[in-house]
Amino acid sequence: MLVGLLKSVTTRKKIFDAALAATLKGHGISGLYTVNTKDFEEFTFLETKNPLEHG
Repeated sequence: MLVGLLKSVTTRKKIFDAALAATLKGHGISGLYTVNTKDFEEFTFLETKNPLEHG
């Protein structure tokens, strides 16, 4: 799973995001609270929400 997600990584900074996304997917977790929602847009299986934004 991680290897497949790493193929879409374009920078070293994204390796952690891909590893986190793979871990979440592997455990059946489909949501993530983060202030960096844009960092996870490419992982379409994740629903991201910024807990600091209203709405």
